[in-house]
Amino acid sequence: MTLYPHWKSRFTNILESILLVLAMLTLLAFCAYLVWGKQGIWLILASFSSLLVVIPNISPNYLMHLYRAEPLDSGNFPFGALLISRLARLADLPTTPHLYHVPSLSLNAFSTGNQNNSAIAITLGMLKALNERELAAVLAHEISHIRNNDIWIISLANLISHLTSVMARVGILLLILNLPFLFGGEISWLLVTLLILSPLISKLMQLTLSRIREYGADLFAVSLTNDPQGLAQALQKIDYIEGRLWKYLFYPRKRTPGPSILLTHPPTKQRVDRLLALKK
Repeated sequence: MTLYPHWKSRFTNILESILLVLAMLTLLAFCAYLVWGKQGIWLILASFSSLLVVIPNISPNYLMHLYRAEPLDSGNFPFGALLISRLARLADLPTTPHLYHVPSLSLNAFSTGNQNNSAIAITLGMLKALNERELAAVLAHEISHIRNNDIWIISLANLISHLTSVMARVGILLLILNLPFLFGGEISWLLVTLLILSPLISKLMQLTLSRIREYGADLFAVSLTNDPQGLAQALQKIDYIEGRLWKYLFYPRKRTPGPSILLTHPPTKQRVDRLLALKK
């Protein structure tokens, strides 16, 4: 079995992520320039830098409190506590993430924080649905997000996307207010069109970045567990319970999935196919 991170896969993942973030920053700078000129670029960079300092320092425990999550430890969940500790060591994390459970019947798991201070939450529905093998694979996936700084990167992209949307709205408002004067002068409608479309373009790049990091987390998780089949089974089970079964029961005529370009996660079938290919 070829385990991730193979240097080619890791390099491709990092390169694609860097290029997408740079493209999003360029689009943001372009919108700021159209609205306020060169001063707009400096203003948006200052705002962006300030928010970039604040966001990574938000306490994971505070976010867990917002979700009404409760701690899981060796006292009430010894298997999970031992598993998360072992995965953290395998991933070379300096600290072990805190494990929480969210009182929800939906099937979901997410991580927050950074390598030095992180938390992983898993819903009650997930704990009930997955067996130990599948749960280990899911936790390894979340550990991978922390290890590869995916949370920070996705937060960065989300921030850029929001700022781009704000800049575009301000620019469109200014265009509307000055519309009578624009027809009498020179205006590049190509630039106006790009300004209008910039929030959509930025959002699509953000979603693409998210899918790239999800693929990377899947593959890195396999390097921790050496069990691609376990993660594949977990993904298929989650997809069936949360997706197909739900739609079949309540929306029998609306079972066509949306375009993959609009998804934060890659389609389950593609993820499973990539995982099972590692066994060959």
